[in-house]
Amino acid sequence: LVFGFLAAATSIQLAILRKAALVSSRREAKQVFYAIDADRMKAARFILDALLPASEAGDVREDTRPAG
Repeated sequence: LVFGFLAAATSIQLAILRKAALVSSRREAKQVFYAIDADRMKAARFILDALLPASEAGDVREDTRPAG
């Protein structure tokens, strides 16, 4: 039951990401493979960073940024 709930929640989240064009998918037989659109994800991150003050984002925002 727990796995079914997690699978359903994951499916809903992936559908939202696909609709926003942040991920693409391809089906091979019974499996579905997903790929992140890195350029769109960076653009979304830039927008979110501009909208959210650093104090609301907490330490997580700083830890997830790529080095360089």
